[in-house]
Parts: sequence; C-alpha cells; structure tokens
Amino acid sequence: MTVTDNVKYEGATHETVCNQIHYVSNPPSSGDHWPVWAAFKEYTTHVPREMFVHDMEHGAVVMLYNCPSGACPDVVTAFEKARDDFGPDTLCVTGDPMGPKSRIVITPDNQIPAPIALSAWQSTYVATCIDPPSLLDFVKKHYGHGTEDFCSDGVDPTDPNGAVAACMPLPY
Repeated sequence: MTVTDNVKYEGATHETVCNQIHYVSNPPSSGDHWPVWAAFKEYTTHVPREMFVHDMEHGAVVMLYNCPSGACPDVVTAFEKARDDFGPDTLCVTGDPMGPKSRIVITPDNQIPAPIALSAWQSTYVATCIDPPSLLDFVKKHYGHGTEDFCSDGVDPTDPNGAVAACMPLPY
C-alpha cells in the first residue's frame, strides 16, 4: 500500500461537460473537471474522472477498484465498511435531510494502476490487497480537504436522462 500526500496540484478549472481531460496523477487527485459532480454514493459502472475530481474538490474521498472480472465484492464490501465506520458527515446531515450522509464515492475505474485506490484532493492511496484499517485511516486523514468544503449532492452519471447522459459511456 502506498499513500502519497501533497500530489502536485493540476488545476481546478471547470471545463465543458463531455470534454475528456488528461490527468498526470493516477488516480487523479486534482485537476480541471466538469462543472457537475457525481452524487455521493456507490456505483457499479464507472464515474467519469472529470466528475469525481470535482467531488474531491468538494472534500470527497473517492474509492476506486479495478477488478479483472469487473466485480470484486470483497473490495466493495471493505469500501462500504470504511465508509460506514467513518460515519455521517455533520456538514451533510445538517443540510438536506434527504441528501448524502457523507462525501464518499465508490466506483470502478479500469485505469488505476492497482486493484484498489483511494483519492482525495492532492492525496492518493494505491494497494494490491485489502487492508481495512488503512482504508479507514486514509478517509479520516483526507476527508474534507478539498478547496470547496460543502455537501450539496451531485448528479447520477448513470441516469440516462441526466446532465451527462450524452457522455456515457466514455471510452475508459
């Protein structure tokens, strides 16, 4: 497991929705992004990087997995446990009672260099196997560190009628 803090800042400009953006760090930990962000929840299909980078700007931790078979329930279960053990974000639960409980996104990403990665604003975690204590530790240390600290929920990129429907599926 490798944690990298103070990853080089890659910008934070809003680009046109559907524009593909290249990120130097993998997984991305900052950079230009779309003006819409993903709803803080778990996905079974990939969330475009251009969206989840915006989530991180809002203080989210993004949990990514890359499994050869496309599914790895043990990894997802460990991510869910870390999210649940972290608990609710007071910034989120005091806002919209129907909104998210925390700013965590769980999504597959077949571009990460290992089966497991976590990313937060200018910090990354990359691992080849599950280590539940270190997952929770990363979330605790890096949660809420984006440059825009708020909890308004985003949009679901998998919604066929949503704001990014024309972009899906991107060639990832």
